[in-house]
Amino acid sequence: MSSTFLSMARWHSPWWQGEWLPDNGYPEFYLRSCCGFDALQMQMNIEVPADKALKNQARSTKVIALMCEGAEARLTYPFAEELQHRLADQGFHTWTLDTTHNLHNQLMKLKASDLLVTVPGDGQWLAATVDCPSLVICGEVDPRMLMPDYATDPVSPENPEPMPAEELAQSIVSIFEQETEDANR
Repeated sequence: MSSTFLSMARWHSPWWQGEWLPDNGYPEFYLRSCCGFDALQMQMNIEVPADKALKNQARSTKVIALMCEGAEARLTYPFAEELQHRLADQGFHTWTLDTTHNLHNQLMKLKASDLLVTVPGDGQWLAATVDCPSLVICGEVDPRMLMPDYATDPVSPENPEPMPAEELAQSIVSIFEQETEDANR
């Protein structure tokens, strides 16, 4: 990336392995360390009402947003359709986040959702603005860089395939089971 900011070289470093881990993850690291906005007050919340239809749906079941297509083909999760079917079979209501449509409406739907399952990209950061937890399907990206609420293991030479839909669906179920256990303590 070409830039006039003198610290932009930090963008190419494994910053997530350093001593300072910003509360707001990658966006805060980028703005503070790379762009020099070290006095910046990070405020990532966007006030929107929850989508009423999804909020009503959430009374009877968990609502999961899916964003399985990445900006690059290598980031796209290849088992998205199967994942959606498996989640429906588990009793979840799913919908697909599409940032090319009305963003305000998409944020309202995220606000009413219990979880966003996404590939690395803007979905995670949009969900964070409305306090929707996210599970990132990492692919080749180190999850420590993204600092999501939940993450899959990254693909590696030893494990070159993304997590199968059945296994990912079970991981999602376990997230909600753990939340229920924690709430009952």
